Amino acid sequence: MELKERAKEIFANHSAHDTVHFTSDGQPFFKHHDAWNHSHSLKDKTITRIEKDDMDKATNNHDDKAAAVRKLEFVIIGAKTIYNKYLQALPAKKEELDKAIAAAGAEGADDKAKKASEKLQKAYDETVAKSNEALTKLQTLEAELAKLQGAE
Repeated sequence: MELKERAKEIFANHSAHDTVHFTSDGQPFFKHHDAWNHSHSLKDKTITRIEKDDMDKATNNHDDKAAAVRKLEFVIIGAKTIYNKYLQALPAKKEELDKAIAAAGAEGADDKAKKASEKLQKAYDETVAKSNEALTKLQTLEAELAKLQGAE
């Protein structure tokens, strides 16, 4: 068992203590001088000090990171929904635009048909632009999530 895991157990069982000292042979001591005295009987005289606050911070950092991952996953779901909305709208808008262009180009078409065609072209172009923006945002969020998950 790793020292930090052992320290976590010790702090759970001895909540009045804020620090534990481990000698190189893994013996825990609440007082540094006790660890120091014991270390003199060992070849490796290393003493490792672990504080409860450090354990709490590590746990909180992990919890904060998990919460950030969950929040980002939720935001990504929303971004995918928006992107899909634009993607689904494009075929119908394109079909409508093609019909308007054909009507505007037909012999005897009036200015009203040409203006309708221009208006639909503008709406289609805006939808394509919004779709591209939504895709870029989605890709950015997914990259951020991958980076956050990779740092675990």
